[in-house]
Amino acid sequence: MKWETSDPENPQGREVLRIARELVQAAYGGQTPVVLDPFAGGGAIPLEAGRLGCQAIANDYNPVAYLILRATCEFPQKYGKPGWRKIVGGQASSLHETSASSLHSLEPTDTLSLFNHPGLKATRRNFPHWELEGRIYYVTFSTWDRFEVPEFQRSVVLNALLHWNGKKVRLHQAVVMPDHVHALIEPIGSHELSKVLHSIKSFTANEVSKALRAGKMPGSCRLEACPPSQHLWQPESFDRIIRDREDYLQKWEYIRDNPVKAGICKKHEDYPWLYEDDVMKQCSLEGCPQLGSPMS
Repeated sequence: MKWETSDPENPQGREVLRIARELVQAAYGGQTPVVLDPFAGGGAIPLEAGRLGCQAIANDYNPVAYLILRATCEFPQKYGKPGWRKIVGGQASSLHETSASSLHSLEPTDTLSLFNHPGLKATRRNFPHWELEGRIYYVTFSTWDRFEVPEFQRSVVLNALLHWNGKKVRLHQAVVMPDHVHALIEPIGSHELSKVLHSIKSFTANEVSKALRAGKMPGSCRLEACPPSQHLWQPESFDRIIRDREDYLQKWEYIRDNPVKAGICKKHEDYPWLYEDDVMKQCSLEGCPQLGSPMS
């Protein structure tokens, strides 16, 4: 499990980590193993064990090593990202105001309980795709060969994402980057995520390619450089079921900060192709209103 190929800051790395954690659990009969390290030093073994989803118990007699161990494995989880702790630790949230399905989908859920769910529809191409009614998904899809969609056409992509909002899906959040899209999507009722994504990608691929080939807008490419409509997007999307509220908030902040981290803008508010649902937005790091009893 090389760190460079399992970086949780990118979708591929998170997928590698997810598979590795499932394999570890499967090897131990479906249970999360406990890793004991009585002479842990600076914490390399428990840190790696925790990264792979294991419960780590570690100690060291050397006081310097013990402090480094705690600073490596305990303090970042306990004190890191205070905005997240404020919400996850008991603050009420506007998630109460969405729907019963949203509330249910944010109950803490591990991978194995999802895998054993009778309603789970599991398929696989290069990536695994799990669909379960009433869940929220973190979705990423990228352009073919990292083709950059011109700015004017990014509005076409964002509007296509919003087209089914309230009809087939509840769009919590989305950002259209130059060569990829991130979104938090909750299908409504029996509508399937895969079919909704296919319609969005198919429509936008045709619209963007048609406009580019017409050469009527800034940023139009030469005919030979324009991607065919069927090749604007990579054929497969990365989608993942949100496990719990902390997972949801992490993805929310990742999507919000994407254009800032990419150096496209200085503040996320300045990026015109970022959509955030007004109700869900109240759960961002900027504050969480008191709306009643906190979500357990």
